[in-house]
Amino acid sequence: MAQHGYEFLITIGQFKSPALRIKLYNSIKQAGGKLATVIAASAIVSKYASIGEGTIVMHGCIINASSEIGHNAILNTRAIVEHDVKIGNHCHISTNAVLNGGVKVGDNCFIASSVVTFHGVSIASNIVVGGHSTVVKDLLEEGVYIGSPAVFHK
Repeated sequence: MAQHGYEFLITIGQFKSPALRIKLYNSIKQAGGKLATVIAASAIVSKYASIGEGTIVMHGCIINASSEIGHNAILNTRAIVEHDVKIGNHCHISTNAVLNGGVKVGDNCFIASSVVTFHGVSIASNIVVGGHSTVVKDLLEEGVYIGSPAVFHK
């Protein structure tokens, strides 16, 4: 049982799989623990955005109005989350990634550094988008996508 009054922070990132983050998150929750939500002082977060338990928002991130971030997520340095974006649970949005307005990201996704998404695209759960890729259309099949435009890799 987790001791009363303490909060936990999971600091392990992910690349291909969030399995370890999910396992730790579930273990803490099952033990009655509470996860801290951490937002860097240099991040800009709209008061109209919501951020889930255990999520970490790093330096220079921007999260705009009506965006929803799930629990146990990482938004790394200078990630931009525009208006009306929905990010699922256990996601890692890496450095300088840009999620334009209305983008939907499912659970357990990794969006690598400098990825840019077009307005309104959907990225299904369990997807990795490789660094410097451009997402111009919905990504619906689990797996890895790379390139500009991003195409299914495996």
